[in-house]
Amino acid sequence: MSGEDSEELQEARQLLNADWRTGTGPSTILEGARRLVALGPQHFYEVSNRLGFVFGDNGRLGADSRIEAAHILASLGGMDVRRAAAALRSVMLEYRGYVEESDNIDGAYALAKLAPEYVSEASWWLRHSVTDHREVVTPGDRIYALHRLAGLRGPGVHPQLPQERVDFPVYGITQGVEERWPEAWGTIQRRGEQPLGHVSHGHRMRESGATLVISTWRSTGSHIGKHTPAEALTHARVDSLAGALNLAFPHLDRTAKQWEIEADFHSTAAAFLPLGRRHGQTLGISVDGEPVPFEILRVGHVWAATTSLGPLAIGAYGLGTDLHEHELKRRTG
Repeated sequence: MSGEDSEELQEARQLLNADWRTGTGPSTILEGARRLVALGPQHFYEVSNRLGFVFGDNGRLGADSRIEAAHILASLGGMDVRRAAAALRSVMLEYRGYVEESDNIDGAYALAKLAPEYVSEASWWLRHSVTDHREVVTPGDRIYALHRLAGLRGPGVHPQLPQERVDFPVYGITQGVEERWPEAWGTIQRRGEQPLGHVSHGHRMRESGATLVISTWRSTGSHIGKHTPAEALTHARVDSLAGALNLAFPHLDRTAKQWEIEADFHSTAAAFLPLGRRHGQTLGISVDGEPVPFEILRVGHVWAATTSLGPLAIGAYGLGTDLHEHELKRRTG
């Protein structure tokens, strides 16, 4: 019997073409897709078409099955990665009054994990989830978004920083640094064609091995979309708190669903919400040789700090060193 007529192939196709409107339809189709993919690249086009048709932006299906379909699509490579990203955006941005916010958050995190070039876009949306004051967004949703955002930290998570696009002052430290890396960066309002909105660098200290991350955020007000100094500061606060939580809980289960988040993380994050009110002490930190007041939040044995600096906001977080031990300076490269 030829490969084209094998029982294995026929069964996989039968599963793939199941009726998605039945209770078990979506899971059956996904199983058929996995089996066809395993049978070889000659079946990728068939899988791609069926998954795109059934799961693309089908709001009548659950978020879990749509996210799994996007994962399978992305595994096919090529243009199917972009199709998967589009499908995950539909989960991330979907709002019809009855969609769970946790589903949106899962869609954003899945988009971030799809490929490094999508991390900034997904992080932008997650930061907005943390500060979303709509009644449909619960405190638990905001903590879940922080949990997901904390999982998108560290060297190599974001793609390489496009240095030629850095057209605003970026702050960091220069003394006692053993290793420096681009921790994160993103554009204004998450759109890739827009100017950079923030740049973050991590620093490993030479003698102590301590970690210190400094981020700079800018405000804008033009045809590319208004982003006020207050909004820049809010983003810096959320980002720095998420980074501090990542350092405070290094063994956190990054795949945990909302109801699976460990109690210590939940209670620690809850203590700092909402982020609009003051939670910490104010300390003067040297920035270009001048004292600047930073709000310092203590997160267990780590900390997060933020300040406004004219049209800019500066965020920082660290482990094993305090911010007042360093002088922040404007960097040129």
